[in-house]
Amino acid sequence: MRLADIAALASIALAVLGCVPPPPPRVDALSVLSGERQYKDVKMLRLAVIRSENTRNSTTYVKKVAGTLAGRYEKVDDAAFFRSIDAVLEKAFASVVTVDSPDQAKAAGADLTAVLDVYAKIGSASFMKTFADIRATFLSSGGAPLGVVQGSGGFTIPWPASNLRWHEASGAAVGGFAVALSTNAELAAFAKSHLAAQDAAQAAAQSAAQAASLKEQRDFETTARRYRAASPKPALPEEARKYKIQAEAAIRDKDFAGASDLFGKALKIAPWWPEGHFNIALVLGETGDANAAIAEMKRYLALVPDAADAREAQDKIYEWERR
Repeated sequence: MRLADIAALASIALAVLGCVPPPPPRVDALSVLSGERQYKDVKMLRLAVIRSENTRNSTTYVKKVAGTLAGRYEKVDDAAFFRSIDAVLEKAFASVVTVDSPDQAKAAGADLTAVLDVYAKIGSASFMKTFADIRATFLSSGGAPLGVVQGSGGFTIPWPASNLRWHEASGAAVGGFAVALSTNAELAAFAKSHLAAQDAAQAAAQSAAQAASLKEQRDFETTARRYRAASPKPALPEEARKYKIQAEAAIRDKDFAGASDLFGKALKIAPWWPEGHFNIALVLGETGDANAAIAEMKRYLALVPDAADAREAQDKIYEWERR
């Protein structure tokens, strides 16, 4: 009888006796996608991991083998293998979240998705092979394939079968996966283009914010000129007065954040109201927002440059500039 036949018969015999469970059948790793390939664009490299059916089956299989072989051979640490895979991914990306579907990846705001496919088989007798295979198929946020990263390890069980060589096979697979991930050109190109797009988006947002701030300042300058020229001065609208009263009550309760919000609502209705700018400046100073306090006090002085307390207002600005 040939050596291969002996190994095959030994495998069958041990499986019947319950020594080593048979490995699960391998299925299509990408079947989980079901045609859904739309992901949300985000500003950071956040990875969503979808564990394939092979991975789920292998997790159960290795755990079952570990329980079956307890005390017979070297310890099979099922949890360590999968923790090592997670550690490789967590080191490579800004954040990693595990999801069950592309819809969940989209909800998580991931811009990169990996379908993680792990397959393992632990030999049951001498001359059989123990192996582990880790494969991650990467997809962009738009569903475009970005390549496959893979690491494998396989070793033949010696005679006599005192060591099933699981630690060697799983360690080689994890190590190869880590190296392949860190040297994948397609992922590197994706990261470069993503960061460039992120920088461009941030620059555009900053430019838009600066333009909006400049427009707001110009609008206020027009409001201040009209207020200074007005005679008599306009009365505070009733809705704005309501917020004023509520803000003053909030100050008495030492709710400075609430008072700031209420004064802000009043000033949206009556941006020309000097007392409102003065009071919100003091409230902002109490909350520690010195820059906003300075801006509001400068608006107060722009509206009433000759106010009796103009000296006091300017001195508060000097005080806040120190912070």
